[in-house]
Amino acid sequence: IPAGGVCEVDNNHCSGNMTCLPNKACGCDDDYYVDSSLCLAKIPPGGTCAADKPCSGNMTCLTSNSTCGCDSDHYVDRSLCLTKIPSGGDCSVNKPCLSNMTCLPNNTCGCNDDHYLDDNNSCLTRINLGGNCAGNTAFCVEDTTCDSDSTC
Repeated sequence: IPAGGVCEVDNNHCSGNMTCLPNKACGCDDDYYVDSSLCLAKIPPGGTCAADKPCSGNMTCLTSNSTCGCDSDHYVDRSLCLTKIPSGGDCSVNKPCLSNMTCLPNNTCGCNDDHYLDDNNSCLTRINLGGNCAGNTAFCVEDTTCDSDSTC
């Protein structure tokens, strides 16, 4: 029975990669999509995708190059997009930090010494001597302070 065809839930006679749904119609299994009443495998990471050729897992079709992938705050793990690790979280080669952070030697995500963590959980470049530090010494390069006129 093709996709959309009538079936009996307790007697599944649907075609390959399909299941008889509670509404008694054949539907595609997870990670398959309907194409001309057949169920085809969704596109894997890095594969070419389009509106009528969806990506597998929770990946999206990236508009920049029409390939399946994750947005910049996620990484691919076995066809799934998992959230990159935030500041202070445990990281490794297989569990990367958010794009603007690094995995420090103690295997936690954080900023390099020449950066600071802002209120949006982003690592920003520290301000050089003479730059505007907005009243916060944490923004200044190492061994400098933010003086009363907000200058490092």
